[in-house]
Amino acid sequence: MTDGPFADKELVAGFWMIQVKSKGEAIEWAKRVPFADGEVVEIRQVFEAADFPPEVMSPRMPRASNHARGAAEEVMLMKILIALAVIVIVFVVVVALRPSEYRVARTLMISAPPPAVFAQVNDFHKWDAWNPWAKIDPAMRQTYAGAPAGPAPFYTGPATRRSARDA
Repeated sequence: MTDGPFADKELVAGFWMIQVKSKGEAIEWAKRVPFADGEVVEIRQVFEAADFPPEVMSPRMPRASNHARGAAEEVMLMKILIALAVIVIVFVVVVALRPSEYRVARTLMISAPPPAVFAQVNDFHKWDAWNPWAKIDPAMRQTYAGAPAGPAPFYTGPATRRSARDA
């Protein structure tokens, strides 16, 4: 403990601020303070700017005591709005710079020689062995046209409600 300017080193001081409606209510609160005989409790009234009549107020002084708090809230609100606007602008710029087209690619490692895999995917008639739509709707009608294999075969399979729903 650092020594202060007082001769009595046992002195501890402090204060409480309470808001009450009358001086009598303040006295009732002061009677509840747990002090020993001879100790003193002072009751002082604290005035706010709103307690004074307008004619004694300087034009530079705020009318209400919460003026500073209101100004701080306005500054904080402005900072939040600016931060939100920056986030929205960054989001719009990022979205605008994204390509308008995208590509989804999936890869799968198949433990088979390339000619065996190519024979399966090159012929639509063999497609039922691994076609996911055929597994979802086995009753789906399929139509094949063109060459049975190679670059020009044609396949159609009209979807039923079940296959469209389960897709």
